[in-house]
Amino acid sequence: MKTYKVKVQYEAKDDSEIFREIVVAEGQNLEQVHKSIVKSFDFDGDEMASFYKADENWEKGQEFSLEDMGEDGEDIVPMKKAKVEEVLATPGDRLVYIYDFIKMSTFLIELEEVGKKAEGKKYPLVVNSVGEIPEDTDDEGLDEDEEDDVFAGDPDLAESYYTKVGKGSSGKGSKGDDDEEEDFFDDFQDGFDDDDYGSKSDYDDYF
Repeated sequence: MKTYKVKVQYEAKDDSEIFREIVVAEGQNLEQVHKSIVKSFDFDGDEMASFYKADENWEKGQEFSLEDMGEDGEDIVPMKKAKVEEVLATPGDRLVYIYDFIKMSTFLIELEEVGKKAEGKKYPLVVNSVGEIPEDTDDEGLDEDEEDDVFAGDPDLAESYYTKVGKGSSGKGSKGDDDEEEDFFDDFQDGFDDDDYGSKSDYDDYF
């Protein structure tokens, strides 16, 4: 029986070498590979994930999802229905793997070699482990105030929001005014539609 040795490279922001080499047995499916990746990188395993066929430029194609999307996902194949040898047949064949569609942890997978199954070995088998994914990578480069700012890193969205609530075309306007509660109600009257969001009296009653 054949085995397939793949390199699973984490796409780090600083180009650090963080990868696992995993040997998968013929007949095993992508869901088993997914579970091996989750375990080897010490993820909690509670997030959604997908594999994608990739070309030589790592452009994504056919998707293999963790969940069966049913009729709504006719072009998406469940991982458990995709055998390794069907998607990674020849050395150099590639996949992109994304874990957690909020953080978008991305991995580049390439088939390194095809071998033979060894007696007494349990597959998938991690045969090499280099580096660890740093914690809280999504907060890198943010100061303390920016970590609590929902608009951090997206000034266009911030400008759109503050203009909508009546701050004018100058952008954020007077964030940090002394009387924030009064400003809130002024913004409410100027910028919101009662039919969509309720009336000022609704908020008076709440507070």
